[in-house]
Amino acid sequence: MRNGSRCAFAVMAGLVLSGAAFAQTSDFAFVNNTGATLYFLYASSTTTDSWGEDLLGNTVLPDGGTFRAKLRPAEAFDIRAVDSNDNEFIIWNWNAMRTPRVVIRQDAFVGVNIASNTAALAWLNIRNQTNYTIVQIIAVPAHGGGWDAGDLLLESWETIHDGEDYRVEINLDASDTFIYDIMLIDEDDDRYIKWDVNLEIVGEVVYTLEDLQLR
Repeated sequence: MRNGSRCAFAVMAGLVLSGAAFAQTSDFAFVNNTGATLYFLYASSTTTDSWGEDLLGNTVLPDGGTFRAKLRPAEAFDIRAVDSNDNEFIIWNWNAMRTPRVVIRQDAFVGVNIASNTAALAWLNIRNQTNYTIVQIIAVPAHGGGWDAGDLLLESWETIHDGEDYRVEINLDASDTFIYDIMLIDEDDDRYIKWDVNLEIVGEVVYTLEDLQLR
């Protein structure tokens, strides 16, 4: 939880706050409909691998409130918000040019911020664009051993068809790193691997035929 002194900046629901975390371009509005006060707010281009600066700065965004910020040009943004209980809300691929107002709702909830969660859990969205059905996902700490020591993230009855998304939960308790290698196995026992995925900042990975490991 952030320092309680920030609560002094909270305003009644519906009040519009202003922000200037980014260089001047166009104004965009972020509406908080999560049911909780937001203490952190990030908007980063989908082409970058970090969340960047907290847009709220020294303010908070109460439930029902609107925050306005100026963003640098980008085709699409990923939005991340964190409330006073360290719950995370994420919206992927927001087209800010088409819709300059984004509403952060409870259905964007993805879990508890792993930076402060004693359970040390990370959530990752897997997007299958391999043209094949995935039957297993294995995650192992990078440079930490072979795949046999990794966690199996799909149950025996679960599959991910081509074009589908699947959100996995990775338990970080057994390791001292956020960097993981993640392998998908398809119905033909072919393997697709992403190396060195930083689960502290990456919320989604897309697997294609380019990730196929030749045997």
